[in-house]
Amino acid sequence: MARFLFRIEEVSIPSMREIVFELSQERPGFVQATAPQAGLTVESGSIEGLHHEAREALIQHLGAVHATYRIRLRRLKAVGAGALHRSAGAALRGLAGDQRAATAP
Repeated sequence: MARFLFRIEEVSIPSMREIVFELSQERPGFVQATAPQAGLTVESGSIEGLHHEAREALIQHLGAVHATYRIRLRRLKAVGAGALHRSAGAALRGLAGDQRAATAP
């Protein structure tokens, strides 16, 4: 009868880390994102392509360790002229309402 002895060792599995690429430019046919924490900038023609380019950049930057990173793409909230115009209009309407309330009997 054969006997088997097994030695159990504790194996350290690296935890999943995350790298965030922030979209810096987005227009039809062109998307660009940067990961400030890694100093990486990638660009592509689509969001799907951008994700692929981000992974390729991580492979070049980190080597085999890239597999422990999850990639997130994040759109930055940009305040355009239209948004400023709408918020200024709302503020003016609020002021006008305050003035009417102050002059009401």
